[in-house]
Amino acid sequence: MTPHPPKASYFKRKVVHPLTKLLTMGITPQKLAITGSLGVVIGILPLFGLTSFYAP
Repeated sequence: MTPHPPKASYFKRKVVHPLTKLLTMGITPQKLAITGSLGVVIGILPLFGLTSFYAP
């Protein structure tokens, strides 16, 4: 029996490998950084709106 290769860590499987694939497909690091930062900002902003809406 041949031994199985070690399984990649969760971080590598979910973060590093997809980002590496995007970079090899031709997206520039600048576009990747802008996309990631916009995703974080858009994902967090609704939380601030809800907390101020419910504040007495």
